Amino acid sequence: MNEKVSRADLKKQAKAKMRGDFGTAFKLNSIPIIFTVLAIILWTLLVVAIVMFMPIDKNASNINSAASAQQYVNDTVQQNSGQWFGTFIGALINTLLTAGISIASLSWLRLPKDETLNKPFVKQFQGFTSDYFVAILIIFIITSVLTYFGYFLLIIPGIILSLAFQPIYLLYSDEGDNYGYFNIIGRSWRFMKGHKFDLFVFQLSFIFWYLGMFLTAGLLGIYFIPYHNLALAAFYDNIVKENRLNEAQVAA
Repeated sequence: MNEKVSRADLKKQAKAKMRGDFGTAFKLNSIPIIFTVLAIILWTLLVVAIVMFMPIDKNASNINSAASAQQYVNDTVQQNSGQWFGTFIGALINTLLTAGISIASLSWLRLPKDETLNKPFVKQFQGFTSDYFVAILIIFIITSVLTYFGYFLLIIPGIILSLAFQPIYLLYSDEGDNYGYFNIIGRSWRFMKGHKFDLFVFQLSFIFWYLGMFLTAGLLGIYFIPYHNLALAAFYDNIVKENRLNEAQVAA
């Protein structure tokens, strides 16, 4: 990461963009905000319901009942995860939505201070349009296969690949015409050279925000989700500026 721009500076940049224009931030991220809040509330209600209706017995034999109840919770969560989030279609739809929001967040971040994003609610669905759908689909399939094998063989390579592919849809929105669907994979790897650990630490710095979302039944996500997307866009844009500066210095 550019030494002149700290993680705190990137976060301040994201907060500054949201300040005074939170309506745009909410509209651009409204779908993931709503689904995140609903998912956390439903999850909490499920756990509370199981705890409340689980029979209480002070006998030692009830240990088995408690273990069975815990297994039931685990099986239920795994089953629901498989149905809603673990399928290819579910993951693809989520990627199309998040990629569109990320690209729009970057566009908004780059606008002058006195300008705002046009039609932010619509922009979150741009991943489903003809401009991006095919590209995101192909990139999603390739990166998913590579990352899956990385996790399957060894955990660390999977994590490294996930970090290397983090900015790939932003890269495509900036440079897709030059690199195409397949070459953008290699371009993302080269783009993140020397920055993967920075990104890992940057993501880790938001851990208390995630904890806060669970403690507030997802309500903190109303602010955090758009802030996080803008912060990641700022992280990406900082690398772009750093690369341009390095190229200019080499050319000089």
